[in-house]
Amino acid sequence: MSASNFNFSQLGYIVLLVGESGSGKTTVANFFENNCGMKQVKSYTTRPKRFPKENNHTFVSENEFSKLRNLIAYTTFDGYEYCATAQQVDDSDLYVIDPAGVNYFYSKYTGDKIPFVVYLSVPEEVRTERMLKRGDSMDSVQRRIQNDDESFKSAHKIAHLVVDGTKPVSDIVKIIWAGVQNDMSKDIGD
Repeated sequence: MSASNFNFSQLGYIVLLVGESGSGKTTVANFFENNCGMKQVKSYTTRPKRFPKENNHTFVSENEFSKLRNLIAYTTFDGYEYCATAQQVDDSDLYVIDPAGVNYFYSKYTGDKIPFVVYLSVPEEVRTERMLKRGDSMDSVQRRIQNDDESFKSAHKIAHLVVDGTKPVSDIVKIIWAGVQNDMSKDIGD
């Protein structure tokens, strides 16, 4: 069984990708989507696009956001709101989310999917370099690092799997796939 033949949904899972800004969450999710046929939750947000073709979120107005129902994940960052609905999760394999969103998810989601939390651990200097390379301003990078220091201080404790996010994306994908399969094996053996 390989990731190209199956997806997390077929296995009954939703993989929750957690990591500080610049850790590679979106890159990993995009790899699964583009190379393995998996679908990621495109969470709703009131944040404006960072660049014209950005499509990893569903960008909505504050008014549109306030009308969303059946939320199973919710968080705020830098004055903007982010959320996902139960239907989005039920229709997807992966969800890029922060620790506050994971906690909200556990308290609200009543669907059949088994959450599997993966924390991408990346040193601050690497994350800083990545954010600057993608075009974030130094002020934005510093705000994100400061916010992440507090928001992610216990991320490793909520994770089923901690992955070195400096590894090549293809290796990270293999590690996550193996982690889900290992989790499935534990459930079968219980």
